[in-house]
Amino acid sequence: MKAGPTSILFTLLGLSQALQLTATSWSICQGHPGINIVDISPCDAEPCVLAQGEEYTVSMSGENGETAVDNVHLTIEGALGAWVPVADVSVCGASLACPVEPLGKWTLDHTWAIDSLLPTGQVLTRWKLVETNGVAELGCAEIVVTIE
Repeated sequence: MKAGPTSILFTLLGLSQALQLTATSWSICQGHPGINIVDISPCDAEPCVLAQGEEYTVSMSGENGETAVDNVHLTIEGALGAWVPVADVSVCGASLACPVEPLGKWTLDHTWAIDSLLPTGQVLTRWKLVETNGVAELGCAEIVVTIE
């Protein structure tokens, strides 16, 4: 089936809603395993502007270390004076294929609603993927966002 102008337009519009973040608004957490790519959708500028109560998808990818990792949790924290826990969710199955094999590549696609209790303004957030028992870690990214 040949793609018509309408389907091409909708595809391009969908792609324009995601933004692969640059070093301007994210970095690897110091002393933690690396993450290669961070995307937030929908987002069209850095830092991403996230509205309270709305859902956003954060996609991250990286490569595992030398140990298989299973039962992975995503911990989200906000730098609100000190690091404050915002979310702690199991991501295996729904957002991440588990187990992650040794030296295997992984991709997380996690959709999250911005809590209305978060303060507005620019916030540094920390997204950490750790095994439930805390022994192994897949990666950690610090992402600057603006909450409205």
